[in-house]
Amino acid sequence: MQKHSVFVWAAIVLSVIALLLQFLAVCLPHWQWYDNMPSVPGGILHGLFSMCAMMGDGGTICRMHNTIPAWLNVVRTFEMFGLVLLFIVAVLLTLYLLLLQWKVVVHVIFIVTLFVIVFFLLIGVSVYGHNADADHLHVGYAFAVIAAIVTAVPAILLIVMCSCRREKTFWVDQEHAETYDRAYNATEMHSSTSRRSSKVEPVNDSQQQRAESRQSQADNGQAKELLE
Repeated sequence: MQKHSVFVWAAIVLSVIALLLQFLAVCLPHWQWYDNMPSVPGGILHGLFSMCAMMGDGGTICRMHNTIPAWLNVVRTFEMFGLVLLFIVAVLLTLYLLLLQWKVVVHVIFIVTLFVIVFFLLIGVSVYGHNADADHLHVGYAFAVIAAIVTAVPAILLIVMCSCRREKTFWVDQEHAETYDRAYNATEMHSSTSRRSSKVEPVNDSQQQRAESRQSQADNGQAKELLE
């Protein structure tokens, strides 16, 4: 496996992990937990889209939010944008690796997109953390924060890969699915040129010998004519 493939595989795995964490964060109603409430012995869980009451008999009653503050709409928007973009990046990164389309422009697009996702996720968790009660933040909020951090790692890996390859230009042999760099091409071109030169030189030597032989015969003929 080529070194650049290892970097991309790591970026894919981390993108999928971030996607799963973000999916759990968006879906679970565990962003805030209010416990020790007299009317609800098990406490109340608040998420981005729903809230659940934990009853004393072990049952749970969940419903969607009827009314929400404006800041929660902002959090929803940025968290959902991040989730959708993470899904797209994870799919395209996989296709990118399998098709072996190693282009700098594609690398830059992935890097910029990943940092945009991180920006969206950080805005979402920052707005929620600023407006929610910090003492009651729960596991869903932690998932969202971890997803934002994990999303930044694939972008850093791709940057490292680009910096390692900045002096090289890769091309792909579609028949053998192998990647070569400029140094390899230069070596091959030099060796092939040497082989061609070694094949041409004997021809040039033989042509020169024939020309010298013809010139010698002509000189001998002229000498005979002068003697006669």
